Formats: sequence, structure tokens, C-alpha cells
Amino acid sequence: DNAQDVYVEIAYKPIRGLHLLAAYNMAQKGPELINDANSNKGLVFLETVEWEKRQLFFKASYEVVNNGFVFVQFQNMEITGDQKYTSNYYIGKTNTFSIGFNNNF
Repeated sequence: DNAQDVYVEIAYKPIRGLHLLAAYNMAQKGPELINDANSNKGLVFLETVEWEKRQLFFKASYEVVNNGFVFVQFQNMEITGDQKYTSNYYIGKTNTFSIGFNNNF
């Protein structure tokens, strides 16, 4: 509870077999809220942010044979805040570049 996640994606297929994708994701987690059944006041949503992730993602794939794709992708991500929600490897700014082939997806 007390979290929000926003995801926006744009995909484009300029020619047969070529797929281009760009996406942005922003996720935030606030402190755990304790609901007091005796209180008539509402709880404050995301008053402070304990953890945050911002991610930018680009991917291009091309179908070279029936259901066989080659792809290249790049991801820029920044995670800040409480480390109990994320592996230490991903804390801070990271860039990931991948290339590969997949079949039947």
C-alpha cells in the first residue's frame, strides 16, 4: 500500500517485422500506513517517498524468420531510497545494453 506506479509506452511498426518501442516507468513507495479503525480522518497518500525508481527503455526487434526475432535494447534506470525494496546491484544509476535472439515469443 501507499505506492504509485506510472508506465507510458510508445510502440511503432514502420515495416513488416520491425518493432520499435520506447517506454518510461516511474514508481514510488511511501511509508506503510496503519489504518486506525477509531479514527474518522483519512490517511495521507504518499506524504513522503521512501523508495523511487525512474526507468527509460528502448527496444528494436526484427523478425528474421517466422517467429524468430533479433533484438537490441537499452535501459537507463535510477533507483533511490530504502534498499529493502531492491537488490544492492540496482541501487543508483545503471545502464543496461542487451542484444539477442528469441524464438516463438
